[in-house]
Amino acid sequence: MLLNFKYFLKASALAPAVLLPSCTDRNGTVGHLLQRSPAVQESSSDESEKLRAYYAGIENRLVAKGFMRTDDGSSEPPLDAEDLARNFERHAFYDEHEFKNGRFVPSLVKSVLRRWNRPVRSKIVFGPSVTQAQRKTDRDSIKEFAARLSGLTGVRINFSDRDPNFLILVLNSAERGRFANQLRVLMPDIPSNVARSFLYSDRQRLCSVLTLYNRQKGDIQNTVVLIKAEHSNLLRLGCIHEEMAQGLGLVNDSNNARPSIFNDDEEFALLTVHDELMLKILYDPRLKSGMTADEARPIVEAIAKELAS
Repeated sequence: MLLNFKYFLKASALAPAVLLPSCTDRNGTVGHLLQRSPAVQESSSDESEKLRAYYAGIENRLVAKGFMRTDDGSSEPPLDAEDLARNFERHAFYDEHEFKNGRFVPSLVKSVLRRWNRPVRSKIVFGPSVTQAQRKTDRDSIKEFAARLSGLTGVRINFSDRDPNFLILVLNSAERGRFANQLRVLMPDIPSNVARSFLYSDRQRLCSVLTLYNRQKGDIQNTVVLIKAEHSNLLRLGCIHEEMAQGLGLVNDSNNARPSIFNDDEEFALLTVHDELMLKILYDPRLKSGMTADEARPIVEAIAKELAS
């Protein structure tokens, strides 16, 4: 069955312009907790604390430079229909990674229109490192944003522990390293090498989303969002917004799209009015999953004219 499916990985990473000096520590490797010695577990905890300080520093510096804006971008010059249609095509019909030789590698690949054609059953999984207070904050943020996405797209997003197809993981470095087997239990259609490659995350990758879809029909089957538990408040919320939204089918990033969270410049932290319009286009009933860019273009242009007017 897997031969009929394909994966796309979308990772939010730090743009070169805002990369900060860092040490060379690596995240934990895949393995079971029971196989780890106390010394290794302590080392993993130390690594998580280093990452926590690292990301707090990044957030502070980005905010000080005017990045990570929390407004919706409505104060920016309005987009015309041509810009909106062009930006939508960049985001909806291209992947930014390919899975080759057991790992995801950056590669701009043309694809078909992907979206959900079934109800979403979402499950939030917290690692033991996440405090009860932080869990409540994250859960409230996720559910509030899910309701917003449902309103924009018409996709029903429910929360259930039974047979989830949209996982949201909040894990620290050690927990990410040993979660591959559990991810395979929750979503058995994801091969172990794909799960391991997805969960491995260097420090420049802020967060990511993995989606399994039918390569002919474009129907999304499963999505996994990965949020790093080490993130401070604004980076954390920004990852929730970007990865959950892109898990609905706006796959690619483009630094030409503005105002938008779907790029790597981190100018905006939260979903913008431009992003909302692209989500509305994606789930307009005049479009169909599996369409190519050429097939969809005249329809997208017509919808963009309506929305931009």
